[in-house]
Amino acid sequence: MYGVLYGALICWSVVTDVIYACQDREADVRAGVRSAAVLLGRRSRVVVGGVYAGCVVLLAWFGIVAGLGPLYWPGLGVVAGQLGWQVWRADPADAGACGRAFGSNPLCGLLILVAVLAGRVGTLG
Repeated sequence: MYGVLYGALICWSVVTDVIYACQDREADVRAGVRSAAVLLGRRSRVVVGGVYAGCVVLLAWFGIVAGLGPLYWPGLGVVAGQLGWQVWRADPADAGACGRAFGSNPLCGLLILVAVLAGRVGTLG
């Protein structure tokens, strides 16, 4: 059960690393470093969106396997919205936008925690 949650969190972590790397892409190019942001280029937004979608699917699977209550699902919707905002906001050509998207990751982690806790509260009865 927790393997599914770990998988979702690993996806989230990998993508946030790609978003973070978008901030110093020019420095990577000048230094000759082949970071994920450099390799993906303009396609990074598509890849980030795909991996985030996989993360949401894994979080949904975790909710089912863990038997979380009905309060989990609106919370997961908020998490999905936050991740979608990051994809929309993290323009690979704009280091500042990537920085703002990356800076919202603690909020996303908190939203995941709140969704799980709300799902647990919903099962107490």
